[in-house]
Formats: sequence, C-alpha cells, structure tokens
Amino acid sequence: EGKEHVSIIHKEEKRDIVPKSWLHLIKECVDLIKDVYNLKDTIVDENDLIIWSDGKRMDEKYFESKSFKRGAKMVYVFLSSNISGESCFTRENVYRKISDEIEKYKNAIKGHFQIYDKEYDEWTSMKEILKLLIKSKDLRDLLVDIKTDEQVEMVRRKILELTQENKNYQIFADMLKDNKTIYNILNDMNEWKIFVMENLENIKKLIEPYYSHSNNTDL
Repeated sequence: EGKEHVSIIHKEEKRDIVPKSWLHLIKECVDLIKDVYNLKDTIVDENDLIIWSDGKRMDEKYFESKSFKRGAKMVYVFLSSNISGESCFTRENVYRKISDEIEKYKNAIKGHFQIYDKEYDEWTSMKEILKLLIKSKDLRDLLVDIKTDEQVEMVRRKILELTQENKNYQIFADMLKDNKTIYNILNDMNEWKIFVMENLENIKKLIEPYYSHSNNTDL
C-alpha cells in the first residue's frame, strides 16, 4: 500500500521519506541520527530514539492507527540518554546546558557583587541584592516613602514576589536561599522590620540615583 510522505527532523536536519512500515520509519530515523553525529560504528536502535509527532510519543500502534495521518507530517527524532555524547541533542543535554549557563550566571553575579554569607555584614550582603532588585520601579516606589510597619511589610512582600514570580528576577531566588543572612531576614517579618529601621538611611541612598535624574533601566 502506498503511503504519503512524512518529514523526519532532528535539529536542523530534515528528510522527506515515504515510510512503508514502522520498521522502515525506525531505520530512516536511525540513519538520520547516525549521519548527524557521524555514528557509523555505533549501534543505534529503536530503544535509543524518542520519536515525536502531534504532541505524542510515537510507537508502532500509533503509527498504524488512523490518528497518524500522513502527508506534510512532521516527525521529530530525539536521542534518549542511552547514547552518550555531549554534542548529541537529547533532553538531558539540553537541560544540562541550560542549568550550566544559569549556574555560571549566578556565580558570576555572586563573584562580582561579593554575595556571600560569612564574610560580610547584613547590610553589605543585602545591599547587593537590593541594587539588583530596585531596577523594579514598583519596588523603588515602595521604598521611597517607607515609614510605617505596613509599608515595611509591603516592601518585604514585593521582594519575595519579584524573586519568586517575576521572570526578570527569578534567577536570584536561589541566591537568596543560598545566603542565609539575607534569607533569614526576608523570611521573618520582625527581622526584616529591624533591618529596615537600622538601615533606612542606607536604603534611601541606594535609590537616590533613580530620582535625581531620568533613568531608563526599569524592569
């Protein structure tokens, strides 16, 4: 029985084939993977592949079903973790690369701003985090008129909200947890109140530059 073509895709490589059977599709996918990574001497079989189409992982049953309509069909081929190689496009390698980049970014920020627990006092540690977070105009506006206990608590909640929910600041959430001095202050309403009262002038000086001239670095 004649079948319409499908496109098998891995990374930027795309091939149009007419699969005669599930085994034929597997063979074409294996050939594609081997060519992309030059795996001529490596045994690759069905168990090493993740074949994906229409939001579903494919198997022989799905391939033979009416749900799998051929014709301009995109079939995406991924490698499972059974095949080693850092350059291979697997879910694990993609996740690892992203995690590594985030870790490098966090470490670079920590190193530049010296955000560490034991070497610095409370204000020195907190100041460097605040310098990053006050790019948020909402936070600055709360800090400008901070006087009452209610306003102090609103600032604390805004910092927690930024680091937990705002995509621009989420990367600093782990840094807050890593720094016990900062984390313990922000995690306790009374500790935060004491900190603010003791460092109110320092906080005012920190946000002063944003109000002394026009600034376009808001997030």
